[in-house]
Amino acid sequence: MNMTTPLPESRVVKYHQIRHHKKSRRGCLECKTRRCDEKKPTCSACARRETQCHYVEPGLRRPPGQEKSGTGSPQTDTDDASPNHRQPSPSYETIYTPEHLLHLRLLHHYNICTVQSFTDAFQLEGFKSEVLRLEVPSLALQHHYLMDALLSVTLLHLASTDPSTDLPVTKYRDRAVRQLRHQVEQVSEDNARPVFMASLLLSVTALAADRHTGYDGIWLTNWLAMAIGPRMMIDGLRKQVSLRPTPQRSIPLEHAAPVAIPLDLEDALRMDADDEDWEFREDLQRAATGIGKLFGSLACPTCDGCVAFKARAWPFSFVSSRFVDMARQLKPRALAVMSYYLPFFHWFPRVWLYEDVAVQEMERIALAVGSEWATPLAAPKVAVRVKDTSLLKEYLLGLNRAIGKQKKETDETSRYGY
Repeated sequence: MNMTTPLPESRVVKYHQIRHHKKSRRGCLECKTRRCDEKKPTCSACARRETQCHYVEPGLRRPPGQEKSGTGSPQTDTDDASPNHRQPSPSYETIYTPEHLLHLRLLHHYNICTVQSFTDAFQLEGFKSEVLRLEVPSLALQHHYLMDALLSVTLLHLASTDPSTDLPVTKYRDRAVRQLRHQVEQVSEDNARPVFMASLLLSVTALAADRHTGYDGIWLTNWLAMAIGPRMMIDGLRKQVSLRPTPQRSIPLEHAAPVAIPLDLEDALRMDADDEDWEFREDLQRAATGIGKLFGSLACPTCDGCVAFKARAWPFSFVSSRFVDMARQLKPRALAVMSYYLPFFHWFPRVWLYEDVAVQEMERIALAVGSEWATPLAAPKVAVRVKDTSLLKEYLLGLNRAIGKQKKETDETSRYGY
């Protein structure tokens, strides 16, 4: 066949010109597979067929990456837009619940404000401040009880600095304490550090927690009980807990100090073998020895720094769990020892952690022991109301003549050190 010979007309394929039309993207669902002129409220095709016209609502398109089914009958957009498949985009309120927002607020406040308050109050330097700011939040993401302790501490700080806020100050603390008790029973190398940190956070804020919850008992007993936890951790797992060396203090505070137990307190602790407190005599004497060192530190050359250090160390170094049990049972001798500790809150940092402690606690102790203990409690009841540091120091020094003689530590008492 000649290449130039035309094909018979019967074999010529006739092509129709493609008519251009508007692409329907938001058309009626009934006509989605057809062409739709998108007239509102009813498109022309539905009007002609006398059927109900449905339009896809903006924002309810198929999510990116969702593929149509490759088997069975073809899946149409009509199927996707059926009532069972219409899932509205999650709102801001559903993504960020009030509790989520509270967590974000507390984590931010902890890192920016609460840690700084600890740093300023206790003059934390170097790694100690870094541990609170960086390591504690990092470990809290892995250990729920530490996270609860962190949130609890921050709530207390917020409530203390802004009393107008209505915050659930007990929400996380109660849960943290319960979980921490369980963790302490099974301390290992893996959880020693977060357990220690949670215990320390809860103990240092125990007084503030009792104040904000309106606890009507003696706050000092709960504070002393919480302080025992970190001490046991340090004593039992020092290698796991103290991972970094402690920097040298600018003021030497480890020097020997006179042990001068006030005479009225010594008289209150005397007992016979048939006394109900006889089995606790060593616990009472140990706590009283610590009080004697506090009085002795008033004669130190670096008085204020030395007193402040030893006052904060007394619960960790001299208070036993048996002594705390006596205090919780409102045993007068234990409460008398605690009353002589209260004046030394004058040397504590003037921060939210220790507000309204000394005077109020003295009133509770006096009420608990009764009038028969008025004599041994007379001196500390006066001391807690003295606001001037020099006057308070002079008054406390005058309570015991042994301080003036610079009575040194004996071998027996030196086993209890700060």
